Amino acid sequence: FFTSSLSDSARKYLASRGIDDKTIQRYSIGYAPSGKQMQEYLESKNISLSLMHKAGLIGKGENDEIYSVFRNRVIFPIKNIYGKIIAFGGRILGEGMPKYLNSPENIAFKKSETLYGEDVATSAAYKSKKVIVVEGYMDVIAMHNAGFTETVATLGTAVTANHLSKLWRIADEIIFCLDGDIAGQKAMQKAIVLLLQNIKPQNKASFVILPDKLDPDELVKKFGREAMEQLLEQRLPTSGMIWHLET
Repeated sequence: FFTSSLSDSARKYLASRGIDDKTIQRYSIGYAPSGKQMQEYLESKNISLSLMHKAGLIGKGENDEIYSVFRNRVIFPIKNIYGKIIAFGGRILGEGMPKYLNSPENIAFKKSETLYGEDVATSAAYKSKKVIVVEGYMDVIAMHNAGFTETVATLGTAVTANHLSKLWRIADEIIFCLDGDIAGQKAMQKAIVLLLQNIKPQNKASFVILPDKLDPDELVKKFGREAMEQLLEQRLPTSGMIWHLET
């Protein structure tokens, strides 16, 4: 439903972010309209309101009024390592808060365990023995398109101990490549605290420092794959990153 509802305004926004039709199809990017079309579509497929509610697609407002959770948003399906869609992420078109909205947690979807892009990244990370962690959907897509297919993102939450153990199962080294702004630095500090509590002798973690408050998506589009490759080669080990942040 979401992929078949992709509007001109959604396509225009995606094009402005450097996402072409091939990428739209590859990542099944769609659009959630504002009305009740999704609910009506699912009802026509004999899917009950209670199941839609359990899946986090509809909610109940005042006076028990039913509404679609995702409205006027570009939709990014969230898949597990087997490629099954277990949740959705939506980016608002135009003004509105929150800018990004994820499906609520349910029996199939746990934010503390799930990573966006893990369906593609798992085998790539296993081969390269390293996995790159970024912050957003667009960062993952830009990194994959640039050839860094071992890239994943957390879903609107900080990195958790579950994420770390999952990533160390598929790779020897976790490379954090978070945004170059103040929020990104704070996220790195939180990650370090968690790393120090969970790291074992056989595990590695390192950090990429992005310049000029750029995020990975912007850096790859502005300076190309080579610039990201260079930054990855210059990554700091955890001890080096602690020293950098403290000084």
